[in-house]
Amino acid sequence: MTERQNTEDTQIVIAGGFSSGKSSFLNQITKCAKLLPTGTDPVSVVKTYLYCSNNVNKVSVKGVNQKNVLVDLDLGVLQAIQHANKSNIYLASVLDMLFVKVPSTKLSGLVFIDTPGYNNSDKVNESNGKTDRETAVEALREGNVLFWFIGSDRTTVTNDDLDIIKQFNGKKVIIFNKADKHGYEESKKIVEDGSKIVFEKFPKEEIIDVLAYSTLEDKVYYSKNDLTMERIFEL
Repeated sequence: MTERQNTEDTQIVIAGGFSSGKSSFLNQITKCAKLLPTGTDPVSVVKTYLYCSNNVNKVSVKGVNQKNVLVDLDLGVLQAIQHANKSNIYLASVLDMLFVKVPSTKLSGLVFIDTPGYNNSDKVNESNGKTDRETAVEALREGNVLFWFIGSDRTTVTNDDLDIIKQFNGKKVIIFNKADKHGYEESKKIVEDGSKIVFEKFPKEEIIDVLAYSTLEDKVYYSKNDLTMERIFEL
């Protein structure tokens, strides 16, 4: 719990719409291919904090339960954080949040806060009494930087996106994910059009970048500010 209050680390909120590739992105950049569950069905439902550190040599997991007690957990618990169904554990009914330590030299000092897709459903989850939107907005209050993900099925920044992004007070990166499905030329157009919307709504100094990225290839197809993902992390 003391680590969670640590303000020395840069805390990056990973947020956006359902199926925009947020968890896949985290698996890619941490080089832990199966760290977080992914798929076309809604998955993340418990707020998950990934602490990247060059002082650890293996992944470890702790959780805060509904009694506000910090407990050690098996690594396999991360595969059960998805929405409850008949075949998996109703994890969110017993856990409020998860803390994961990930060994990483390049990302040391960064904390990634994974959130559920804000637009998955307006229904309250039976397991934790919250909508996914409420869980995502809660996380926005904790981060220093926002990485806002937009999936390949949407090629613009919508009003719904803007309504949530406006609730974040800090630097922002807008990421059109799965750019490999569009290619360079279409990705460039998507970013340029999206940038016009973003810069109309937010001060330029708040926007680190607007870019098209492929999690599958770990590649930036087009960046409005001509930045790589590595350069963004250095900033």
